Amino acid sequence: MASQLPLTVPATFSTQLALAHGIPSGFNYLRLFLAVEVLVWHTVLMTYGFSTQNYILDQSVYGPIPSLILPMFFALSGFLVAGSLDRAKNVFDFICLRLLRILPALWLVVILAALGLGPLVTSYSTGEYFSDSQFILYFLTFFGNVQNELPGVFENNTFPNIVNGQLWTIPLELSCYALLGFTALLGIYRRPTLFLAVFIAGQTAFGLRAFLVPVIWGGVPPSVLLICFLAGSVMNVYRAKIPFRLDLACLCGASGFGMIYLSGGSYFIAAPVAYFTIYLGLFNPKKMLLVSSGDYSYGIYLFAFPVQQWIAYLEGRDAPWYANLLLALPLAFVCAVMSWHLVEKRALLLRRHIPEFHRRVLRVLLIKEKMVYNDSSTDKN
Repeated sequence: MASQLPLTVPATFSTQLALAHGIPSGFNYLRLFLAVEVLVWHTVLMTYGFSTQNYILDQSVYGPIPSLILPMFFALSGFLVAGSLDRAKNVFDFICLRLLRILPALWLVVILAALGLGPLVTSYSTGEYFSDSQFILYFLTFFGNVQNELPGVFENNTFPNIVNGQLWTIPLELSCYALLGFTALLGIYRRPTLFLAVFIAGQTAFGLRAFLVPVIWGGVPPSVLLICFLAGSVMNVYRAKIPFRLDLACLCGASGFGMIYLSGGSYFIAAPVAYFTIYLGLFNPKKMLLVSSGDYSYGIYLFAFPVQQWIAYLEGRDAPWYANLLLALPLAFVCAVMSWHLVEKRALLLRRHIPEFHRRVLRVLLIKEKMVYNDSSTDKN
């Protein structure tokens, strides 16, 4: 009797996650790489200005390279944040965890820019700077209402006045969290077919828009990032059924890259870019000290822009692009390391208090509900 051959399990996203015990190091390396790529791309902006950056995006053969950085970021975020939602006990806990991850480091960079960097480089006097309404309004960034300018800061830079130009993605990221939480609250997220239908409907709507509204912002309109986030989330939901295959990754990477060259093609990149990104992230190479000691990607993303603007301010308009890059990269990394160990890591320790906070919120809401009910009963009597 012939011996029975062992059954082989087809590789899927789920099996790759299982092999890495749910936390592949590829995601750490990929987030760090993308954060550094944002810094590199902004070097063009700091050195040559907005017109040169737009030319590269719209007309250069190299346009798809920087155009895909943020779509990959949002697709990766969608996959990982959906995993966070799976692990959360409820939507309240999920939202609290997301805010703990995003807000503390955001507040830190806002405070340091307004109270440290701003007074150092402003063309205003100290009294004028701190009494200017623009200084006060800058702190609205704490709550996702991003303000990019501080009084008299970086007025003569090649890319003038803008202190935190990278923060425009933060409200969009928070909107993605809210949308995902809302689908969970409605019961859509827990029904894979229904959640997939939401993504397909969104992709269809954006696809129709491609034929009605021309692409006027670089290679990828910001609104497409929302669909990339949803695509990543869908792939987490269907991770047990999505094959982990090199040929599919190459096909998706090539198609996502190629679509940027087509008029309106960027509206259709979400699914292929998400697959390609997550495929790369699911590898699990050995963790070097660079990623094992902390998650510095978010800090690099937050601090790089003001650091680069400060360097551009010091160097002047005639400095070469590589001078900005070579100084900004280590300085942004140092800021990211400090942000992680002094703020972000400690803020995440507060997550153990979320269940108790949730219970207190429910008690307050219950008391208020009883008060309203009693008041209405008294009025009727």
